[in-house]
Amino acid sequence: MSIPEIQSEVIAYALSTYTLPSASDVKSYASNRNLPVKEFNDAINEFVGKGWIREPKEGYWGSYDILFVTPSGINMMTRLVSRRIFDAVFNKLEKVRLDRGVRTHVTVMKAAVDYIQNGRLPAPLSQTFSEDEIKTWASMEAAFMVHLLDYDHWKPFVEALPAKFIAPAALRSAQDTADARGFDVTSDEFRDYLMRHLSKEAAAEYRDWRHYYADFLCNGKPHELLKKMNCESPWYMIVSAAASIMDNEAPSNAVSCLKIALSRLHQIHFETWFEAWLYAIALYRDRATPASVRKLERMLEVKRVADNIYLKPAILIALLGCGRDAKKAAVSFREDFMEVLRGQSIERLKYQIVVPFAITALNFGLLEKIDFIGDGARNWMSYLPMLDFEFQRLSGKREEAESIARKYGIKQMLPHYDIRPEWDLVLDRLIARPGISNGHGQAYSEGQFPTERMAYAIDSEKPGWEISIRSQKFKATSRTWLKGTVIKLSTFLDRAPKLSDEAQRVATAIHFERPDSYWSTRGDYVFNIPEAMMELVGSQNVIDAKTLEPIDVEKRPLEISVLRNGDVYSFTNNLSPEFDPEKDSISFTRASSSLIIVTRPTDNERELLKAVRGINFPLAAREKLTHYLEKLSARTPVMSDLLKDSKHLEKQSGDARITFRLEPFGTGTHHVTALVHPVAENPLTCSPGEGLAFIATRLGNKTVQVARDLKKERENYDALLSALSRLEEMRDGEFSWELPVAETLEMLEVLRTHTDTALLEWPEGVKFRVSRPQIFPSSLKLSLRSLGSWFELEGKVQIDEKTVLTVQELLERLRESEGRFIRLGDDEYVALTESLKKELEHIEGLVTSRKNSELRISAFNADSIERLGEEGIEIDSDEAFRSLCSRIREAKHFTPEVPAGLRAELRPYQQEGFEWLSRLVSWGAGALLADDMGLGKTIQAIALLLSRAKAGPQLVVMPAAVLFNWSDELQRFAPGLKIKMLQQADDRRKLVDEARAGDVILTTYGILSAEIEALSSREWTTVVLDEAHNIKNRDTKTSKAAMQLKSSARVLLTGTPLQNNLGEIWNLFEFANPGLLGSSQSFAERFIIPIERNKDRNCQRLLKRLISPFILRRTKAEVLDELPEKTEVTLRVELSEAERTLYESLRESASQRLESGEINPIEALAELMKLRQAACAAELVNPKLKLESSKINAFLKLADTLIEGGHRALVFSQFTSYLAILRKELDKKKIKYLYLDGATPAGQRQKLVDAFQKGEMPLFLISLKAGGTGLNLTAADYVAILDPWWNPAIESQASDRAYRIGQENPVTIYRLIAENTIEEKIIRLHETKKSLADALLEGSDMSNRLSREEILKLLAED
Repeated sequence: MSIPEIQSEVIAYALSTYTLPSASDVKSYASNRNLPVKEFNDAINEFVGKGWIREPKEGYWGSYDILFVTPSGINMMTRLVSRRIFDAVFNKLEKVRLDRGVRTHVTVMKAAVDYIQNGRLPAPLSQTFSEDEIKTWASMEAAFMVHLLDYDHWKPFVEALPAKFIAPAALRSAQDTADARGFDVTSDEFRDYLMRHLSKEAAAEYRDWRHYYADFLCNGKPHELLKKMNCESPWYMIVSAAASIMDNEAPSNAVSCLKIALSRLHQIHFETWFEAWLYAIALYRDRATPASVRKLERMLEVKRVADNIYLKPAILIALLGCGRDAKKAAVSFREDFMEVLRGQSIERLKYQIVVPFAITALNFGLLEKIDFIGDGARNWMSYLPMLDFEFQRLSGKREEAESIARKYGIKQMLPHYDIRPEWDLVLDRLIARPGISNGHGQAYSEGQFPTERMAYAIDSEKPGWEISIRSQKFKATSRTWLKGTVIKLSTFLDRAPKLSDEAQRVATAIHFERPDSYWSTRGDYVFNIPEAMMELVGSQNVIDAKTLEPIDVEKRPLEISVLRNGDVYSFTNNLSPEFDPEKDSISFTRASSSLIIVTRPTDNERELLKAVRGINFPLAAREKLTHYLEKLSARTPVMSDLLKDSKHLEKQSGDARITFRLEPFGTGTHHVTALVHPVAENPLTCSPGEGLAFIATRLGNKTVQVARDLKKERENYDALLSALSRLEEMRDGEFSWELPVAETLEMLEVLRTHTDTALLEWPEGVKFRVSRPQIFPSSLKLSLRSLGSWFELEGKVQIDEKTVLTVQELLERLRESEGRFIRLGDDEYVALTESLKKELEHIEGLVTSRKNSELRISAFNADSIERLGEEGIEIDSDEAFRSLCSRIREAKHFTPEVPAGLRAELRPYQQEGFEWLSRLVSWGAGALLADDMGLGKTIQAIALLLSRAKAGPQLVVMPAAVLFNWSDELQRFAPGLKIKMLQQADDRRKLVDEARAGDVILTTYGILSAEIEALSSREWTTVVLDEAHNIKNRDTKTSKAAMQLKSSARVLLTGTPLQNNLGEIWNLFEFANPGLLGSSQSFAERFIIPIERNKDRNCQRLLKRLISPFILRRTKAEVLDELPEKTEVTLRVELSEAERTLYESLRESASQRLESGEINPIEALAELMKLRQAACAAELVNPKLKLESSKINAFLKLADTLIEGGHRALVFSQFTSYLAILRKELDKKKIKYLYLDGATPAGQRQKLVDAFQKGEMPLFLISLKAGGTGLNLTAADYVAILDPWWNPAIESQASDRAYRIGQENPVTIYRLIAENTIEEKIIRLHETKKSLADALLEGSDMSNRLSREEILKLLAED
C-alpha cells in the first residue's frame, strides 16, 4: 500500500521525534525540508485523527514527558513509510550531535522499520550504547515498547530488546503515572511481560500494585482484596486505610496506615492524585490531633505538592482542615477550568483532576454550581466506582449511589459536612485560631555619617516598583550627596560582603532570574521588591529615583478596624490596596513624597485577612463578632465601636496629648508626624481627632477597652498648630512636616513651652533637645587689644550660672549650627536671638586668623567692630583701637576740597571719587578705584596726588603703553607738580633718594621690578598703581615688587579688578590694605572654594561686605548721559567646506584624546588654541595650507563699506600672525592702515595714536593685549574684533579705546564669529565669565574656571 509522499514525510518526522513537539517545531521542520507547511500540517491532523500520533502542543514548547507516536501508530506507520524518505531523514539525523536519549530512540526506530519491512531483528543495543544510555531511553519508552505486545507480530522485536532494563522501567512508569501517558498498563500482555522479566521481589511488588490499581480502584471490594495482598506492601496499607475510612473507624487508624505506606514507598508526601486525596481525607477526619493538622499545613507549604495540579482536590481538603478559606481557592480553581474551556470542548479537562475536585467541592459546599463535568468525565467515573458512588450521592441520586455501593462493596469516604453561612464559618475559623501576633519591629539608629554610601533609588511610578543602586559620595562643603553612578546588581552582590550590614541585608533580596525563552542562556539579577523594602526599613540611604530626594521607609504593624456600614460590618486595614494576602507577604505603599510605609503581616494575620476579605457580617453576627474581637485584642489592637458595650474588658480613658514623632532621613532633614498614642506603652497610633473612638488592646497582663476623647485631641492639635504657624509652609500633609534641622529645632523650642499637650518621640539612639532660654546680644562680652595692623579679639558669653563659652568656641559652634541653634552637648541645643546670630556671623567674617584661643581682626575693620556696641554687645578696647575708630569717624565727616592747582573741572561723579579717595587715605586705608574704562580714573588720581603734594614725594606705576599719556595728563592738568620719569634718569637711585614734596615719580611695571631695591628703600606719601590688574598674580615678580613699596596711602586704578578668579581680588587688596582678607590660604578656604566651586551666596555676600568700603566702581550707564549710543553686532561667518573639514578633524581628535585620558586638561587648552586658529585661518594651524580665510574675506567686505562711508575703525585680534595675514590682503587691495602690537616701542605708540586721531589712516590694526589699555582713540566710530578672547573684560577694554569720554559719534562694535565653531561657545561663556566680577561689584551671579567637563563641552559637536 503506497501513500502520498507528504504523508511519508510526516511518518519519518514522527518516528524520528523523541518527545511531543510544539507547533513551532513542526513548522520549523517543514521549512527546513522545503515542504509545504499547510499540507504537512494537514497530514499530521489526519494521523492524529487515526490515533497514530498525538496532537502537537500549541505555542513554542512541546512536552518532554510524552512520546509523539502511539503504539498503534508505530504498528501502522512502520509498514507505510517510504524507505527512501525515511533513510534520508534518519541518515541526516545521525550526522547531528544528539543527546543520548535521542540517539537511542533514533536507533530503535530504524530497527523497528527494518524489522517490519525486512523481517530483521534489531542488533543488541549494548553493542552501540552504554548501560546508562539504555536506561535513559528505557525510562521514557519502556511502557510504550511493552504495549507493542498487544500485536502478536511485534513480540519477537520486543523480546529482542534488553528486558532487564525495560521491565523495571515499565513498572516504575506504570506506578508513577498510571494511564497518564495513554497506555493501558492493566492489559494481560503488559502483566505477562513484567512477570517474566522482573525479579522475584519486583514481581511481587507489581502484583500488589496491580491489585490496588486494576482491582481496588476499578472494582472496589476492599475487604476481599486485602485477603489476596501481601501485608508488607505499601499498596496493602493504602487499601487498608480506605477500608478503615469506609467503616468509620477511629480517624487515627487510616492516618497510621497511610504513614506506613509512605515509609514503604520511601516518600514524604503522596504525589499521585488518589493516594494524596485519600491521605487528605484521613488527616481531615483526624484534625483534632495537632500532628495531623501539621501534616495538612505541610501539604500547603511544600511547593511540589501545593503546585501539582493533580493534587488540587487534596489541597482543598487540607485548607479546610487547617481552618483556612477553601472556598476562595475552589472559586479560583473553577475559574481556571472555565478559562481552559473557553471556546473548546469540555473533554479537554483531565478527569483525574476535575472529578475528585468536583466531588470535594460538592461535599464541602465550596461551589454554588458544578458546570465542568462532561460526558467523558462521567464515563471515566463509571470505571472508578468509589468516585462514581460519591458523585451520585452528592448529586442527590440516592438510588444510583446505593446500587453502586452494593455492587462494589464500598461506603462513603468523604466526611459528613454541615454547610453554613460563610460569615459563620469565617468567625468559627478565626475564633479557633490562636490570634494575631505582632510583627518584628526594627529600631532606627543613626551611625557615624559616611563619606560614601550605597543609595537605593526607588521608582514607585513603575508597575511593581523598581529599585536601582547608586554609589554616591558626600560633598562636605555643601553637605549634600552627589548624584553618583548606577551600579549593576551583580557588581553590588560582589561588593556586598565588604560593605555595611545594611548592604549585606539588602543583597539577600536579590536573586538571579532566568529568561522565559528556552533558547536564551542569559539571565539577570533582579530585586525581590517586597523583601528589599523590608530590609530598607529605617535606612538613611533611600532616595527617590527621579528627584534623588531622601525617602524615609517606616515599618508599621497591621491595624485592624471593624466598621459598620448600613446593615453590615466589614473589616478594613492599613495595608496597600494592591496587597493580596493570598500571594503577598509584605505590603508597601508611598504615603507621601518622603515616606514609604512597609508592613509584614504575620502568617496568622494573613490568614485573618484572607478569611474576612469580601465578607460582610450581618447585624445578626454582632455578638459573635464582638466575642472574636475581644479575643483578638489580647494580642493585636483592634478599633471598633462594637467594643463600646464590651462586658468582659476593663475600661479606661485614652491619652489626648499630641505626640510629635521625629524621624531623620536624608542629609540634615527630619520628617515629623503628629499623632496620638491613646494607650500608654502601646505602639498603636491614630491621627489626632480622627478615626474610631473605641480600642481594645493588651495592657500589661490584661486586655482593656480604651475610649478616646476625639474632641479634646482636636483641640490640643489645633492649639499646637497655631503655635507652630511659622512652619506652616513646610507641612507636607495634614499631620506631617518635612523640616531641615534648623526648623526642627524651632519646633522643639515651641514644644518646650507646651509640655502639657505635646510629647516628643524619637527613633532609638537619635535625639536632641532645646531646654534652655535663648541667648541675647547683651550676654556677649568682647575685648580688643592692638597688635600693629591687627587687633586681637577675645570674649565670652554666659549661657547660665555654670556654662560659659569663649567667643572662639561660640564661633566654632556657630559654623556648625542649624539656623540660630548651637549645640551645647551631644544632644542639647540652645537658641540665639536673630540679632545675636547676625552679629556673630559678622564677627566670623572679620576674623582673618586664629591662634590658640586668640582671634585676629584687621585694623581696617575697626569701624565694623565698633558698630557691634550699638546692638548691645559690651566691648572693652585699648587706646589704639579707640584712636583708630576716632580717625575713621572723623574721616566720614571730612569733605576735602578739590586742589586749586587742578586745571580741569571735575564731573560730579569724579569729584565724588576724589573725595572718597581722600577720606580713605586720611585714616590710612588703601583704595581701589574700579570705574568703567573711559570715566576718568586718571584725572581723579591726579586730583588726589595734587592734594597730597606738600606731604612728600609720590609714586605712580603704570604699563609702558600709557607712560607718556600719564606725563602729558599731569603736565596738562597739574602743572604745579614736578614730573620725573624714572626710566629717563641717568642715576635712578639718586632720583629716588632725592625726591621731595611736589615730586611725582613715574615708572613702568618693568622698571619697578628692576629697581625695587631703590623704590622700596623709602616711604612714599602716595603710591598709585594704574591698570592695577597687572599685579593680579601674586607669584609674579611684578606683584612681589609692588608689595615691597612703603606708603600709608595706596591707590589702585583698574576698570577690570577681576578678570579670571577671586585670587586676583585677594592680591589687589593685599597691596591696598594688607591683612584685610587674611592670608592667601585662608582666603582660598573662606571664599575662593565656597564661591567658585560651591556657588555659596552667603560667602559671596560676606566678601562683598568686607571689600565694599574700599572699592568704588561706577559704569558709563550710571554716570554718563552725554555718551552717544553704542551698538554691538555679531557678524556670523560660514566657513568654506575645506575649512570646515580641517576644523572638524582637529575637534574630533582633541575630544577623543581628552576623553581617553591621552591628554590632560592643561594640554587640551593647546588643542582649543588650534581650534580657535582654525576658525580664523587655516594658515595659522599649518602655514603650508594656503586656504582662503572666510573671516578675512568677510572683514574685507566690511572694510570696503566702512571706508566708502567715511568711517574709521579699530581692528583687534589676539593673534599677531592673523593680523599679518590680514595686512597682506589689505596691501593687495591697497587699503591704508596703521599697525600696533606688543613690539611697538613706547615712543612710537603715541605717534601712531596721534596719527589715527588726526585722520591720517582709516584703519588701525592692533593686537588685543598690546592695545587694550591706555589708548585714547575716540576718532574711531567702528571697532572690529576679529576673534573672541576668553576674557570679555579684555574685549571691553579694547572697545573702550573708542567708546569713552570725548567720543561724539555713535560707536558700532562688530564681532566676527565663525559659525558652528568654538567661537560661538566662547561668546556664550562670556556671560558667565562676566558674572564673577559682577557678583562682587553689582551682586549678580557667579562663574568658575574651565573644568575638564567644560572643555569637553567646548569640543562637543553642536
